[in-house]
Amino acid sequence: QFAKRAPFFETVGLVLDHVGAGFARAKLDNRKDISNHLGSLHAGALFTLGEGTSGAAVLGAIRAGAGRGPRHAMHRYHASPHYGRVSHVLRHL
Repeated sequence: QFAKRAPFFETVGLVLDHVGAGFARAKLDNRKDISNHLGSLHAGALFTLGEGTSGAAVLGAIRAGAGRGPRHAMHRYHASPHYGRVSHVLRHL
């Protein structure tokens, strides 16, 4: 539902597979149309992955009644942008 509010996420193929109170996890498959000249994910696609995951985590915190925005966040990217799928996990601290 969150991705439908930001149509660009669908354009790059961002998939949010978990959203909770201050936590989100998303995936992005490496495709030729969002790759750079080296064959890895374009920096814009990686930024979109991080921004989308962060926004979902903030919305999850708001829905859970956090009452304020996060002060710190822990980002974890999994897999190499050169291969298949990249996932991003964000937890607000």
